Amino acid sequence: MLRAQVVASERISPSFVRVRFGGDDLVDLEAMGFDQCFRLFFRRCGQAELRMPTFANNGWFAQYLLMSAPTKPWVRNYTFRRVFPERREAIVDFAVHDGGPASEFATSAVPGEQVGFFDEGVSYSPSGGRELLVGDESAVPAILGILDDAADLDAVVVLEVPTAGDVVDVDRKGLEVHWVVRDDPHAVPGALARRTIVDLGAVDLTGVTAAWIAGERELATGVRRHLVGTVGLPRNSVSFTGYWRHGKTAG
Repeated sequence: MLRAQVVASERISPSFVRVRFGGDDLVDLEAMGFDQCFRLFFRRCGQAELRMPTFANNGWFAQYLLMSAPTKPWVRNYTFRRVFPERREAIVDFAVHDGGPASEFATSAVPGEQVGFFDEGVSYSPSGGRELLVGDESAVPAILGILDDAADLDAVVVLEVPTAGDVVDVDRKGLEVHWVVRDDPHAVPGALARRTIVDLGAVDLTGVTAAWIAGERELATGVRRHLVGTVGLPRNSVSFTGYWRHGKTAG
């Protein structure tokens, strides 16, 4: 369990806020790159201080559940955009939206605000073949991190974002990047990316031998089902994670 504080924040696009964190504890945060994920602990409204679990293993969750309601912090899963242990610094890009405690935290973050990190490592592993990477805005930081660190990656990439202003220029040999812009604020996130791949067949999957999919649950499971059942990829070559579920809010 590492403690840190907000150093600065900035809106980097209509749907993303970048928050820079610092603190002496971060010298012990290993920079793994790719989709390095972590649990973010932050205060609920009205809490005077941040109280965190203390166990340095997965026993932290039992501690968390036993905390009294007035002292229990918010905890959410995120991906580091970059980690700099030598500078005692970590950068996190938040996909923000109306409502939700993490979005409120990111958009109102002020220097000095205390947070906690529990590093959970990396799930992505290069396959060595042609890959398909798919995500909605909640997975954009993770996929951009993968693209940064997998230098020789041969991949088809499909990224869904809420607005055209969220598109990032990714131009590198070996990458075929498709940005799909949702535009409709009432549409279910991830549905357009899933439809683009599964229903429209608008992405050429020729030569793809492995896939990494993350984002809203139906996006992850729907694309995996298509890749295994229709395209014929082996189950163990498709890594998928439902980061969140539309219509469900964690407590």
